[in-house]
Amino acid sequence: MPLGSRKNPLTAFTLGCVELEFIGSEKQQGHPWELTAHRDHGPISNVAKKVALVAPGSDLGGYLALYKAVVRGEWNEARKFLDDDPDALTAKITIASETALHIAVGTGKDRLELVKKLIRRMSPEDLALTDQNGETALTVAAVVGNIEAAKLLVNNNPDLPNISGKSGLPIHRAAEYGQEAMILYLLDVTRPDIESSPFAGESGGKLLIHIITAEFFGIALKLVECYPEMATAEVHGVGSPLTVLAKKSTAFPSGEDTNWQLLLYNPVKYVIQR
Repeated sequence: MPLGSRKNPLTAFTLGCVELEFIGSEKQQGHPWELTAHRDHGPISNVAKKVALVAPGSDLGGYLALYKAVVRGEWNEARKFLDDDPDALTAKITIASETALHIAVGTGKDRLELVKKLIRRMSPEDLALTDQNGETALTVAAVVGNIEAAKLLVNNNPDLPNISGKSGLPIHRAAEYGQEAMILYLLDVTRPDIESSPFAGESGGKLLIHIITAEFFGIALKLVECYPEMATAEVHGVGSPLTVLAKKSTAFPSGEDTNWQLLLYNPVKYVIQR
């Protein structure tokens, strides 16, 4: 996806081993919820085109009214539906096996009140429900950069950042979609000391490659300072993050790639003053 760049104010985050403060580059782009009602669901103004996604004529068709209410942010209508059918709260209401919470989180920041009300009715286990790709609502929030929704979800179930879908953990997806602020938040809440840690092995290599590809070099540098093995972790079919970085001319002054090691092992000012 095309990503522009602009200077970001001083940013701080904690990365387990050290509190970090740096000036990074933020990728400026249109938020998906400004363009679509949901990442796969077409323009928000045309609900009729979404009917196919709830499979009318099948059992899913019974959830069309709930789907429309969530997409439009109409809590009163959604509440009536849920009061009549409490099981609909955790039901898979689209052919992508998404819950109402997945839809609400992916629709955008202006649905935050609706997200809050849904979460109040749900258990921590409910918040961990996944779609057909094994992704929780937190992963949806990570993709679209919905930080406030992400915080609500994690506050109610701290295990969510370490639940992996087919494409990785929420932090992988945030990095893949260039959501810098979300990456910084997820670095604080994703546990590094369990099997699904994104900072070790191929998982760590994938994360660092996504971050390098998005040109968040300050974050890449600090990750490697904390987890040096990430720099050389091999990713099947791609290589190591260092290999990817060496081929990225924009990471180096004048497009030269002869001093690429400096980027990862010199102070942050090498990155921000280049």
